[in-house]
Amino acid sequence: MDYSVRQSNPAMSNIVNPTPSFNVYTPAVLAQAMVRALDDVSDARWLEPCVGKGAFLNALALHGVEASRIFGLDLCASPEPADDRAVVCRGIDFLRWSISTTERFDRIVANPPFAALGKMPKPIQKAAIRVRAPDGTPITRGGNCWNAFLCASLRLLNDGGAIAFVLPAAFDYANYARSLRTDLPTLFASLEIHRCRTPIFDSVEEGSIVLLGRGYRGQTKAALRYEYEALTDLVRGFGRLAQPSRQASISGHVAIQGQGVRLGDIMAVGVGAVTGDASYFLMTDEERRQHELPKSAVVPVVSKSKHIRGAAISAEYWMQLLSAGERVWLFRPRTSVLSHPAVQCYLTLPDADGGCRKNAYKVRNRAPWYLTPLPPRPDAFMSGMSQFGPWICLNGMPRLSATNTLYTVRFRRRLSSDERYAWALMLLTSVVREQLPSAIREYALGLSKLEPGDLSQLRLPAPRIRDAMPRLYQTALEALLAGDAGRACSIANRFIANPRGGVR
Repeated sequence: MDYSVRQSNPAMSNIVNPTPSFNVYTPAVLAQAMVRALDDVSDARWLEPCVGKGAFLNALALHGVEASRIFGLDLCASPEPADDRAVVCRGIDFLRWSISTTERFDRIVANPPFAALGKMPKPIQKAAIRVRAPDGTPITRGGNCWNAFLCASLRLLNDGGAIAFVLPAAFDYANYARSLRTDLPTLFASLEIHRCRTPIFDSVEEGSIVLLGRGYRGQTKAALRYEYEALTDLVRGFGRLAQPSRQASISGHVAIQGQGVRLGDIMAVGVGAVTGDASYFLMTDEERRQHELPKSAVVPVVSKSKHIRGAAISAEYWMQLLSAGERVWLFRPRTSVLSHPAVQCYLTLPDADGGCRKNAYKVRNRAPWYLTPLPPRPDAFMSGMSQFGPWICLNGMPRLSATNTLYTVRFRRRLSSDERYAWALMLLTSVVREQLPSAIREYALGLSKLEPGDLSQLRLPAPRIRDAMPRLYQTALEALLAGDAGRACSIANRFIANPRGGVR
């Protein structure tokens, strides 16, 4: 199947203007291994829901499956040479077609598009949200096309049937795929998850998963997981029921050989400074100048998640925030400037004129009221409500602190710069990402948050330290913040240590 690692699928180019991107295709050796593993029988009907260039059609022909028993669809209307090896209908949206068709199949093989539904054209989104997961829950716009394709395909599978799907690494950790991870082992007599740690596709910098399910709606006998270093190893082992290289429950967290390390044993996570009246204590540089407050009366802080959108925050970057009019000064006068006329004026400013609300709980219960308690100098910062999950922004600026909209991080022992970045990178691994669904707390109005205590209980794999860890972490973090969690995990997973008896 063709798919873009950015936004658009070339098979969808007849209804969307794709952004510049490159395409990847199922390697012939993988397509042949997947077809062979599904084990054709003389009267089996085959479905390929996203034909693309026809890698699976070619593999089926080599396997001796007659074209009349193979049905293929693709959104792209342009024919391909392999189309004559099956009954192919082009210009058809599979998701929409799957909802109304009465057709059923015995074998389904696919490499579905790995594209965020929220970036797809409205007709595709509309069709996708009509698809239901095996437990009856609807597909959401926050999900991905591959998830919708797999769920839609299950509806078309005959009892006793089999499927083989190429999936992204997100199968292991994405929230939108959680019900699939739970239900798939109960839907097949045998289910195999084959994970390739290194990229399957030359032009994609992340590993993939190949899912093989046999005996649909049969009595569950086995759900096994296999892991390989390279595509050649996966092809050799695919479809052969051997002792798995690392077995784990796919409905829960990734199994860690050994126990890993508690995040709380490596770093202390706490809440930033609680002012009690942010409108009074937090200010822009323009507001500081308007009140003629000296710099010795204020402390540099970060006060929003958007202030820590990088691997580290330097004095130069903080100055950019200051110049942009961000509220990055915390009023906290030193004893030596309390007699300064401007400081005295600000301290005695009436409530009605922007003065402090001294009856606020946190303010009235501290002495003196104007000294907001600061956490110990943070080594890093973190947000508990980031849509991307927990990640660390290292602190590279003396005296810089944070307010309570952010968390502060202190490493429990002295670490080198590379060691700090390496531990930060471990937060982006799939081992950690898979623990998040059970750690995130759901509050009113749909607010999701990770509390410091929950973060401290996360198990981190030990990192493999090497030179240039800051650059590697920056690359992984840029991918995460761009919405490409799969690539971020792929980079991070490469630096999990593998000592004897260790975590991987």
